[in-house]
Amino acid sequence: MPDWIFLNIQPEESLRIEMQVKKAGLELETQTTQLEASSYDKTQKIDAYESLLLEVMEGNQSQFLRFDEVSWTWQIFDPVLRSWMDEQDYIHTYPAGT
Repeated sequence: MPDWIFLNIQPEESLRIEMQVKKAGLELETQTTQLEASSYDKTQKIDAYESLLLEVMEGNQSQFLRFDEVSWTWQIFDPVLRSWMDEQDYIHTYPAGT
């Protein structure tokens, strides 16, 4: 199934994303989930993702990283990741049944 982004402009502004996500567990099964942000009554309970999408729509960037923060983070972690890729036996494994 495809993922969808729905934009409702009039009469009630909203943004809804429908996407396929992996179900919890080891099986490779998916389910459809929805995230929705809309102009809403302040007493209405919304979940964390809806709240975050609403903040994006309102231009509030306080919950998001700036580009320079992301860049500095990669400067720290990229050498670690490269080192792990170069090491062949950094995860100790044991033969089956032992």
